Amino acid sequence: MRLLFLAGALLLAGQHPVHAKTDHGALAQDALTKVIRPGYDDLAANTAALKKAADALCAQPSQAALKDIKDAFAATVESWSKVEIFRFGPINRKHRHERLFFWPDPKGIGLRQVPNALAKRDESVLLADTLAEKSVALQGLPALEYLLYGEGADTLASGAKEIGFRCGFAASIADNVDRIAGAVAEDWREGAEDSKIFLSPGPTDPLYRAPKDVTLELFKAFTSGIELVRDQKLGRPLGESAERARPRLAAFWRSDLTFPNMVGNLEGVRTLFVEGGFAGIVAAESPGVEDSVLFDLNRAINILKAVDTPIAEAVRDPAQRNKLEALQVALKSVRDTAAAQIFMLDADPAKVSGQIFNVGSEENVYQIGPLAEIVADLVPRDVEIEWYGDPDHRSYRVGFDKIEALGYKAKLTAADGVKEICEALESGKIDKTTETITLDWYKTLTKWHEIINSVELYGGILELDPDELSAQHAAQ
Repeated sequence: MRLLFLAGALLLAGQHPVHAKTDHGALAQDALTKVIRPGYDDLAANTAALKKAADALCAQPSQAALKDIKDAFAATVESWSKVEIFRFGPINRKHRHERLFFWPDPKGIGLRQVPNALAKRDESVLLADTLAEKSVALQGLPALEYLLYGEGADTLASGAKEIGFRCGFAASIADNVDRIAGAVAEDWREGAEDSKIFLSPGPTDPLYRAPKDVTLELFKAFTSGIELVRDQKLGRPLGESAERARPRLAAFWRSDLTFPNMVGNLEGVRTLFVEGGFAGIVAAESPGVEDSVLFDLNRAINILKAVDTPIAEAVRDPAQRNKLEALQVALKSVRDTAAAQIFMLDADPAKVSGQIFNVGSEENVYQIGPLAEIVADLVPRDVEIEWYGDPDHRSYRVGFDKIEALGYKAKLTAADGVKEICEALESGKIDKTTETITLDWYKTLTKWHEIINSVELYGGILELDPDELSAQHAAQ
C-alpha cells in the first residue's frame, strides 16, 4: 500500500523552491467564507432540527418520532464532524468544544454521570440554563447519544410516565447543543469580532499578531485533523491487537456513527485543503501534487465509507481490521513532515523567499552499503546482503546547512523508517506483494514495458483513424 503523506504534499520535499510571498489574507478570507462560516452555519441548522425533533418526541412519543430524532442526531454528528478539526476561535470560549463534544472519555465519566442523573432524577438537567452549569460530560452529543441509544433508550417511544424524565433530559441537551452551535455561528458572522481578528490581525491582538499566524492556525487544523483520525479515532479502539481492541473507546459507538464521524473529519480536512486555498499553494509550488493529495484523501474517505460493520466487529474481524490498520499506517508520519512546513511558514521571509532548501539531515545521508547494513540489523530475522549489478557511480551528496541554519532539525532517521516498515509487514498491516517490494515492482514494470513494445504499432497498441472509421460506418 502506498504510504499517505498528506501533510507532506504541503511540505518542502527534497529540493524545493520557496516562493516570494503567500497571500495570507486571501487564505484567511477563503477559509472563513468558504469553509468555517458555512460549516458552522450547517451545524447550527442541524442542531435546530435536532432540538425540534426532541421537543416533538417528548410531546408525542412514537416510533416515528424516535426515528426522527435519531436521524436528526446523525445529521448533527455529520455536520459537527466536518468542523471538529477547528480548535480555535469562538468554539474555544466558555468550554464550548468540550460542552458540545466531551471526548475522549477514557475514565468513563459520562457513562457514570448520565445514568446517575437518570437514577436520581436530577431536575437541574431538564433545563438548558441549569444544564449549562453542570459537568461538561452531561451537556453534549455523547450524553445525548447515551439517552437515545444506551440502556433503556427503546422506551422513549412508549410514552410511559416514567420515561418523561429521560426525554426531558434529551430535549435539554438538544437545546444546549443548539445554543452552543448558534452562538459559535453568530460569532463567525461578517463584522463580528472573531471575524475581524481572523481577517485583519494586528500586533496588539491577543490571538494573531500577523496574517501569517492565521495561516499557521489553519495549517495546524489540516494536520491535526489527520492526526485526530489516525491516533484518536482509529488508534484508541484498534488497540495493539484484535484481542486487546477497545471499541468502546471509539466516538459514537452506540449509535454506529463511528466511521461516519471519521469520514466527516477527513471531509473537513479535504474542504479546508481545496476551498481554503492550500491546494492552490501546492499547485503553484509543485503542479500535480495537489491532485495526489486529493487522491489520497479521497481514498482514505472511501475506505472508511466502505466499512459496513459496527466498530466492535470491525476491530476484531481480520479482514476489516487489516484495512483499518493499513489506513492507520497510511496516515502516519504526518506530524514530522507538517512540522517542516509550519517551520518554513514561520521563518523570516527575507531568509527563505526565492531560496531552495533540502529538507533532511546529514545523519540520513547513506551509501547503499551502510543503509543495507542498517536494514539487515533491524529486520527481525537472519538477513544476507547480496551484491549484484554494476556499481552506481552517481553522487547523491546533498547538504542541509541552509535549513539547519534556520533552526530546523529532522526528527526521524532511516532506522525509524525501517522499524516502521518491519512492524507493518510483521503485523500484516502491509501485505508483502509485488507492488510493495520496490525491486520486484520495477521488474514487473520493465516486463510490461517490453511486452507493450513488442506489440505496439506506430507508437500505439492499436491505431485507428477516426475519419476512416466514420467513412467505413457511412459506407455500411
